[in-house]
Order: sequence, then structure tokens, then C-alpha cells
Amino acid sequence: MATKQLTNLENYTAAFDSLEKDCSSTHSWVQELRKSAFAKFNELGFPTARRGNEEWKYTDIRPLARHAFRPATQSNAVDPAELGPYNPGHEQWHLAVFVDGVFNPQLSSLDSLPSGVKIESIASVLSGPGSMAEQHMAQHMAYDDNAFVALNTAFLQDGAFIHLDNGSVVEEPIHLLFITTAHD
Repeated sequence: MATKQLTNLENYTAAFDSLEKDCSSTHSWVQELRKSAFAKFNELGFPTARRGNEEWKYTDIRPLARHAFRPATQSNAVDPAELGPYNPGHEQWHLAVFVDGVFNPQLSSLDSLPSGVKIESIASVLSGPGSMAEQHMAQHMAYDDNAFVALNTAFLQDGAFIHLDNGSVVEEPIHLLFITTAHD
């Protein structure tokens, strides 16, 4: 029996199904958010100039849409010395490093945050108790009419969660550094 080659949408669906199995222990509201966002992506499809999507009118995304989608599955080791060219800040800056989409506390420098300021990985906030993440997640960038926001929300696993208490001040910049180690 010949193996049917996956179409691009089937490729995304297979990756989403795999994510759902791997993340079955997350809060039910996170799972529902992901499912809703993925359903919206399936409905919207990739934007095209012909479908009247003004934001993408002059951008040909066909090469991206044809590309086989594979989420990062494993973070490779990154030597802290390699960060130098990608960290234009000073040692006083607050640095949160993500390697292949996953927060890396060993490469980050968040010890000198002022009182009332928290920078955490979204993964830890999503797996922890409380509803702070639920109050903010997918509330500031709607995925209802943007396929890329819907796709990003559907595959949400980690990222930066930054919270400032009322009246908190951050004097030094917060630098978020995202490193991709995949070579293909």
C-alpha cells in the first residue's frame, strides 16, 4: 500500500495532534484555547492577496505555505560565549534567552529584577496554579481574523511572561533573545 504524502494542512494537523498528546497535562482552558485557535487557522487558511487580506496584499507567502511544518522538538546546547554578538546590551540589562522556543534559565540573567517585576517562562505559568495567565493569554492579539496569530496560539508552548505590579519601574531594558539551533 502506497503511503499518501501529507498535504501541508495535514502536516499542521499531525503536528497539532502530537502537541495535544504531549501537553495533555496542561490546564483545560489552555487546551481549549489551542483547539479554538487551530480551528480558526483551518478556517482562515494562509492569507493570500486574492482573498482580500489587506495586510498580506503584497507578500507572497506561497513558499512558506508549501514548506513542511515541523515544530522544534529538541533544544541543542548553546555555549554562553556564543551569545555575545546577539546580546547588544550591557551586563545590567535583564536577559531572557529562549533556545528553540524553550526558556533557558541557565543562559538568562534575571537576578537583578526590581521588586514587583516577574519574568517567567509561559510554560511554567501555564503549568502552575492561579489564573494570571488565563486573564491575559490571547487577550491582546486576537486570532479571529489573522491566520498567523491563530497558528501561533494553537502551537503555544513557551515564551516570555512579563508581569509588573502597579507602580513597578524597570530602569534597564528587558532583552528577549530567541535562538534557533536547527540547521535545516
